[in-house]
Amino acid sequence: MNLIENLERTQLKPKVAEFRVGDVVRVKAKVVEGGRQRLQAFEGIVIARDSGGVHEAAKIEVDQPVAPAKEAAGAEEPKADESKP
Repeated sequence: MNLIENLERTQLKPKVAEFRVGDVVRVKAKVVEGGRQRLQAFEGIVIARDSGGVHEAAKIEVDQPVAPAKEAAGAEEPKADESKP
């Protein structure tokens, strides 16, 4: 075996979910805003996969970011009038 192949094999993640072209996947991207950073979830359809091993890449078609659970459930903040007894 080649030295490079041995090095790449040690860097592979042990468990990666199997997916194919056409599957719907959810990925998280690191977003930096000013001095803060956060993870933003995106959901989309896999449209292509390239290469393999350490160099593998997937192209995902994304419509819009996934809404946080609070927004997805339709929960609203109480209005100023409603919070008073």
